[in-house]
Amino acid sequence: MKNLAIIGCGALGKILARNLSRAVPNSYYITCVMAKTKAHAQALADEIDCAATTNIEELLDYSPDIVVEIASHEAVHQYSERILESGADLIVVSVGALAEDDFKEHLMEVARTYNRKIYVANGAIGGFDLMQTVSLMGAEEVTINTYKEPESLNGAPYLKGQVLPQDHEEVIFEGDAVDAIHGFPNNVNVAIATSLASRFPKTKVVIHSVPGLTENRHTIELGCDHLHATISVRSFPNPEHPINSEATAYSVLAMLRNIASTIHYF
Repeated sequence: MKNLAIIGCGALGKILARNLSRAVPNSYYITCVMAKTKAHAQALADEIDCAATTNIEELLDYSPDIVVEIASHEAVHQYSERILESGADLIVVSVGALAEDDFKEHLMEVARTYNRKIYVANGAIGGFDLMQTVSLMGAEEVTINTYKEPESLNGAPYLKGQVLPQDHEEVIFEGDAVDAIHGFPNNVNVAIATSLASRFPKTKVVIHSVPGLTENRHTIELGCDHLHATISVRSFPNPEHPINSEATAYSVLAMLRNIASTIHYF
């Protein structure tokens, strides 16, 4: 069994921790969970019987083989390099943190130096295998349309304090993935994931504000000379943390199962 540590004890971290032994039996043992607040970490640790901490060095003292970040962009920036240096592989959920090429390239170099792996979870969309296939065939078009309820978008830096209307649908952003993640850091991890997986830096992002919408919708268009594909996903927000979809946590479980499995579905 491999030792696993989790950074992030919010709604998604709880789903991951609570379902790991069922989803991937006899493959991983959770040694430690980490959160900004000790009480949050301790509550989850008591539930699944592991250690709790707010300190990355204490987490690494438990010698994890894999560390799952399911917390925030800030956590990726603060802890990724140290995790890789410690000899652990890293699963990144907050993929928007990899939007800046300099940071991403630096992490890749650290991983190569210490012979470690960085895994990026599918999160709320899926289809990374198809995106990579299209990239090898010479992608000519990658567009992602994201549809969200106004309340989940309000407060984003791009809006500069503007409150979105509740009486009509509107397109509130059109641009590339990097600008999208800067303008909506809590909403469009999927855009960065799409751009990275398809290796298409000109990925177009369109964000729609849809009053009354009870789900998050993402439609991705991929195109090249010999292949055109549409990936359409509808996911319901997590009740404890409406910005996120529960599918994000389950995508990490699916990745962990794939890593542990004798047969891999790419």
